[in-house]
Amino acid sequence: MKSAAVVFEAPNQVAVREIDIPDPGPDDVVLDTITSWISPGTELSMLRGDRVHGDTAARPDTPYSFPRVAGYQKIGRVVSVGEHARGFAVGQTAFTTVGRVQGLFDEWGGQLARSVCPPEQIFALPQGVDPEPFSGAVLTQVGYNAGSRGVIKQGELAVVLGDGLVGLWTAQTLQLRGARVWLVGRHEDRLARFRQRPGDRTIMHTRDQPLEALVDLLTEPIALLVETIGSLRVFEMLTERMQRDGHLVCTGFYGLDDAIHIPFIRRKELSVHTPAGWSRHRLQQTIDLIAQGKLDAASLITHRLPVSDAATAYRMLANREDNALGVLLQWPRK
Repeated sequence: MKSAAVVFEAPNQVAVREIDIPDPGPDDVVLDTITSWISPGTELSMLRGDRVHGDTAARPDTPYSFPRVAGYQKIGRVVSVGEHARGFAVGQTAFTTVGRVQGLFDEWGGQLARSVCPPEQIFALPQGVDPEPFSGAVLTQVGYNAGSRGVIKQGELAVVLGDGLVGLWTAQTLQLRGARVWLVGRHEDRLARFRQRPGDRTIMHTRDQPLEALVDLLTEPIALLVETIGSLRVFEMLTERMQRDGHLVCTGFYGLDDAIHIPFIRRKELSVHTPAGWSRHRLQQTIDLIAQGKLDAASLITHRLPVSDAATAYRMLANREDNALGVLLQWPRK
């Protein structure tokens, strides 16, 4: 079979073209994509060639990782259900992660017009909801996972480093847990998307307002610190302000500079959490929270582009053009 796909042909080269995908088997469900949500951090680092898979950084001896199909999250319409597949019906709208591909670096990818998927990678959406905000559910789940880690009591201080999508969803999750949340970032437009509650705060981090200034603002120890930007230097700087037996959550991509200096965290007996990837259980919880209005994805959507403009979408995110943050690709209806 053939499918249109967003393909990273080489470093910083994006194309939309036909690729080969396998014929579905009796255990597979096939979906036609309606909307996909670009995951800026992961997809841009793969486009640059900095990352091979997930948290695996490219090294000098790493195999050439192109061409490859981008992405891992979308909503689509079920067009066929294998005779052994259960729980889905033709015409149903669902969220899915990746489909199988052939002849490229990876055997799977997300930014596909048609996806052949095992049922465990597909999630039915509640009836009567706008499906669009669910199209980024994997990345929403990353923030939910990060914000769910560690121990924090009602009213204690949690600091989230990074105002990207993961940082914003992490902050929302910590609010659900009753924490007072300080969100630290470098973009006024993104910080403004954080809906503060009493005790919450946003803090700008720029050359004129260095992060060291945050230390001066802290009049109490941090109970939980979440790092989403991939800077262990910043992480270690703030551990000095952690409460004893506090919790550190590392969810950034650290490339080859990924070593944590143990004495920094042992001194206060801090616990370190390293959430990664996705699980079916967490994805279902995330979808439920979006449906209940407890996690807000809709307000983080900034741009919708036809998939034919995929190269423009990635350029906008890479260069932060027009304050791009939540960028969706819309696929032709069949």
